[in-house]
Amino acid sequence: MLQRRNRVKKLLDDMGLATEGVTEARVRGMIGQSTRPVVIDEAEAENASARVELQKIINFARKCSSGGIVANANASYRAQSCFCFAAINPSVEQLADTARISILELTRDTKLDHLATWRDLLSDMRATFTQSYCRAMLARTMQNLPALLDNVATFTRAASELFKDARAGDQLGPMIAGAFSLTSTARISHEAATEWMRKQDWDWHTQTREQEDSGVLLTHIMTSRVRYDHSGMMRESTIGDMVVLAADRNAPGHDGAATGLRAYGMKLEAGRVIVSNTAPQMRRLLADTPYIPWARGLGEIAGAEPVKATYFMTGLITRAVSFPLAAVTGDQGVQDEDLPFEDFR
Repeated sequence: MLQRRNRVKKLLDDMGLATEGVTEARVRGMIGQSTRPVVIDEAEAENASARVELQKIINFARKCSSGGIVANANASYRAQSCFCFAAINPSVEQLADTARISILELTRDTKLDHLATWRDLLSDMRATFTQSYCRAMLARTMQNLPALLDNVATFTRAASELFKDARAGDQLGPMIAGAFSLTSTARISHEAATEWMRKQDWDWHTQTREQEDSGVLLTHIMTSRVRYDHSGMMRESTIGDMVVLAADRNAPGHDGAATGLRAYGMKLEAGRVIVSNTAPQMRRLLADTPYIPWARGLGEIAGAEPVKATYFMTGLITRAVSFPLAAVTGDQGVQDEDLPFEDFR
């Protein structure tokens, strides 16, 4: 952990700030009215108080990502620092944070000579990341800053168009442009940036985003345990299991599960799950979560469609969202791929 933080801090030289185990107020005090980048090690949430304090720091980092105004008794200023968190178990849970924080995960080296490989890597880093090298890299970046800023705009636009999501472009564009700047100081064209983006495997990003937004909401709903009436007897089940029962007309307990789902503003038709936008029982189920209103989140599921006012049960006729049953029962794998820039040197 310290090795990672030290390498990042060393590359930032005196420009960066590095710390661990601090409060949000301390981080704000360190930055002041500057835009210096911050590296925070041991960004763990080992207990309730640490979790609350870490979330305050993440909230501040979120404000920085959008250039929010920070005000105190003495002055107000625009927060624009970048943050790098190092943690064994990243504590990034809020949907507003997962869209602004990219998690880079180390993979375990299982080869027999992994210790020798690690020692060689450490030796290379120590030999390479000298003070003169780090300062030269910063000087090179500053010297080519106009081209870097142009490339940030270009990659941001290309990513936004590829993912049809401006937030994804804002998050990925600057990082990709920064990686590109390590191999070239040229201005990349929109066409070349778009071509490069399309050649990459973005499953790691798109599937993570689905899990961050609609996926987390759907998982919360489907794993929630509820009680429902089945032929005069009370039963307890997860909503997901009830959906599976309701989808099979020949399954024992089908009728009770289908009726129980309607009380939560849910029903199945033609291989699709239909969820009311305003069902009171669903609102109670999602109370104290960031998922209300839930129609927009469910509407981001692949194949989702809005539904006009539909009947669920007596007294519950509302607009709804419809999505494929496969979103509940299906499964997909994730593949990772390196992102080389050699073609643009």
